Amino acid sequence: MNKRKLLAALLLTGMTGAFAPAWCEDDPAPETSPTPAAADTVSDPKTEAQKALAEGRELYRKGFSESAIVQYRRSIELDPDNAQAYEELGKILTETKNNAYAITIYNKLAELQPDNLKWREILFELHTAYEMPREAAADGEILLAARPNDLELIKRVAEVYKGYGLSDKYADTLVRGARINNDAKMYYEAGEAYLAADMKSQAVDAYRRAAEIEPTNLEYQNAYGKGLNAIGDSEAARAHYDKVAQQFPQAQGLKDRQAETELAVGDRMLTARRFVAARKAYEKAKELNGGAAETGLGASINERIAKAERLNHIYLENPIYFGKQGPNHFVENLTYIGIPMHDEDVSFQIINDYRFARAPGQGQSEFASQQLGVDWKTSEFTNVYARAGTFGIFQAGVNHQDDRFTGGIQVRRDIVTYTPQGIRDRLSYIGGNANAAYQFNDWFSLGGAFSAYNYSDDIFEYTYNIGPRLTPINKPNDFIWGIGYNHGGVFNQRDSNDLQRFGPTNFQIDSFGTDIEHWISKDFRYRLGYYRSLSNVGVNGNTFLAGFDWQISEGSYAWVNGEYGNFVGGRVQPGLFSTSNNNWLINGGLHVTF
Repeated sequence: MNKRKLLAALLLTGMTGAFAPAWCEDDPAPETSPTPAAADTVSDPKTEAQKALAEGRELYRKGFSESAIVQYRRSIELDPDNAQAYEELGKILTETKNNAYAITIYNKLAELQPDNLKWREILFELHTAYEMPREAAADGEILLAARPNDLELIKRVAEVYKGYGLSDKYADTLVRGARINNDAKMYYEAGEAYLAADMKSQAVDAYRRAAEIEPTNLEYQNAYGKGLNAIGDSEAARAHYDKVAQQFPQAQGLKDRQAETELAVGDRMLTARRFVAARKAYEKAKELNGGAAETGLGASINERIAKAERLNHIYLENPIYFGKQGPNHFVENLTYIGIPMHDEDVSFQIINDYRFARAPGQGQSEFASQQLGVDWKTSEFTNVYARAGTFGIFQAGVNHQDDRFTGGIQVRRDIVTYTPQGIRDRLSYIGGNANAAYQFNDWFSLGGAFSAYNYSDDIFEYTYNIGPRLTPINKPNDFIWGIGYNHGGVFNQRDSNDLQRFGPTNFQIDSFGTDIEHWISKDFRYRLGYYRSLSNVGVNGNTFLAGFDWQISEGSYAWVNGEYGNFVGGRVQPGLFSTSNNNWLINGGLHVTF
């Protein structure tokens, strides 16, 4: 090679750094056909594209970048499928920091050669550098689809999500990588990211995996307990910290975490009105915190203990029900005096139960029953109760309510008290009822209720209600909007005496409606609702609902619920409804702790 050729080759190699043009001036020129007279032919676009490409290369070699880019663009316009022109232009653009235009060019290359992941790699880098996180993440996901076990690529994609505050995606990608090599640190970091994104259950799962992989790592064990507290499972957090404390008795700071967990347990028990369990949890937190501290966390613990003791006192509760069903007006007034035990969440009750009913042409009747009762809160979510008294009246049952499931079952004997004739005749019934509802997610639940009673007029009756409920807005302690449907029915062996009670052989309704709950403050919320009901006997109508709850002071609160229209809340209830469309019912009450 002569000196001129050598110099040209060296200049050409150093010109681009990232690439070498496909040919140089000393290479043999491509074969061409003799150029016909201008009047006899029209230039071939692909030939013109190659000429523009060659001109662009030469201009760039000489350092005229902007002019070179113009020629490359002209080449691409003449031959839009020439991948070589896109590739060389893309490299020039990246070297001259023209990232926005480079992205357009490499997107076209990725379109022309979808199986060539080199272009997707370059786009991933460009989108990251040009602060386009979602586009960079999309590139990364395409690369991961081709290389699902590429741990370094997973980390790079995770960093893209992290850098732009997409905590949920960052955590998902970390978990994807952690599963490949069982990496405790990646699981832990995923848990932190999930918690930052308020995805608490996913955080708990990630923390748990980190703690399982490295059981001696106290940071991971602490994180798992923190996650359990975050989802409200403070009982599980308590058990976890007790286990860790036994395994690492000298661990610094572990008692602080235990104390915080006991406070969380106590706060949940206080909300569930398990005042004794709350006090015991607070006392354990005090012990873990060093006992007699009167400042900081210690002062807060002492205040909580005092509050739990104040609330676990004798109380008076007075619920009252009154209304109109068909021609019958009725009242039921209950007065409870509750006497709680000091060391168990059990209250003994003295109850006065007054009933009154009147109707045109039937006069009025009344009676009062004295009863004794007990209410035992066996856990944060469950209570068992029983009461019994004069006239053979009794009730016994259990209720459960957690974040997902609400249910209860009851057996009872009572007297029909919604008609004056029922009271006069002491028309009694015995049987049971049950209810259940399950919250599948924040916006959908399904629930139902069933009852079966045998009346002293030798008629057996059963009722049922079932239906779904949608909550498009579900913000507890703030605002809840629900849309519901209910199908219900009541069936008797034969029609009952309507002067005593409403008891048809076959009566069914379908109700559709909506309701809201709105918290004005942490101490006051109101409810509004509307239901439209259709029956199988042509009695159709509307029901309107309104009510409120008010926390008057510590340990004292009041509530009112009112319903007017066709059927109570769009549902069928034993005895307490008729075919009239102007029924109404109000129930309210007051609870005072002394």
